[in-house]
Amino acid sequence: MQAIITKADQLGDSGREHIDQMRNAIFQAAPTCLSPIITACPPMGSKFGIELIRKSITDCCGL
Repeated sequence: MQAIITKADQLGDSGREHIDQMRNAIFQAAPTCLSPIITACPPMGSKFGIELIRKSITDCCGL
């Protein structure tokens, strides 16, 4: 199992703190879960995390 946190760009100035809280909550609920992937696609900006999701899916499927 792996969590994917999307729209990280929408979290504003306290984004890092919220992401850390989510990571901790995920670990507490499922300690054997893979580390979450964090993504964003701000309007008119660069995307990040998409390739990591694709790779994770490909690896999981054994492709």
